[in-house]
Amino acid sequence: MVSTNPLADLAEAAVRRLPVHDAMAFEGSVLTNVELADRTARLAAGLQAWGVRPGDRVAVVLPNRPELLQVYGALWRIGAVATPALPALTPAELQHVLSDSGAVALVTSEARFAEATRLPVFDLAALREFETAEPGDAVPRSPTDLAALLYTGGTTGRAKGVMLSQAGLVHITAARESIVATAGARVSVVPLPLSHVYGLVTTVSRMHMKEPGLLVLQRRFDPVGWLQLVAEHRAEASSMVPSMLQALLRQPLEDHDLSSLT
Repeated sequence: MVSTNPLADLAEAAVRRLPVHDAMAFEGSVLTNVELADRTARLAAGLQAWGVRPGDRVAVVLPNRPELLQVYGALWRIGAVATPALPALTPAELQHVLSDSGAVALVTSEARFAEATRLPVFDLAALREFETAEPGDAVPRSPTDLAALLYTGGTTGRAKGVMLSQAGLVHITAARESIVATAGARVSVVPLPLSHVYGLVTTVSRMHMKEPGLLVLQRRFDPVGWLQLVAEHRAEASSMVPSMLQALLRQPLEDHDLSSLT
């Protein structure tokens, strides 16, 4: 079968392959894989009805929360390009991203960003309104079509957009999931910002899972909160960077049950 939209097909295949299960936990609420898929498809239809077209860049500035992943999935479903930016940016830095990418709209919960641009702005209330739309079919896309445009400053100069194709995201996330699957980890705490490539790849990897699994999303990294989430959900894995590990090593680790971690 020739894929008509690599990322959307991957997401739909995951829903068909796996039974209904708790797929995402966030601050006391839990969503199943079917609920996430339905919300994403409805959001895609709402964005499409508003006027987002294949190839359009849509900037996304949100802290870690389920809506962020739904926006990514919805944009890919209608062939648009997710253009994430970290909430820690200044309005001037974000304006550069918006201008350089040619974004047609901004998704954000940050009032300071909404006030600093003339682009149409979709807040969380607007996203909920979009989710009332009737879902439609995914828009056909080529594996070489752009899926995400992530901005990085590198070591010098202004932030530059790094282009990630549909096929590129599918293949790199498949490789990552094969490593996680080998370790037998199904429950994972994710404190990484999903606006960063590491967090983005970590979450998309779960579309390749062969067994049900739970993603426990942390709004922003907090070492005490992370320890509590691992113990509460019996997490087996977590994606982290060295600075996070250093912060954890300053905590009384022996006071927490981390025996589930593999």
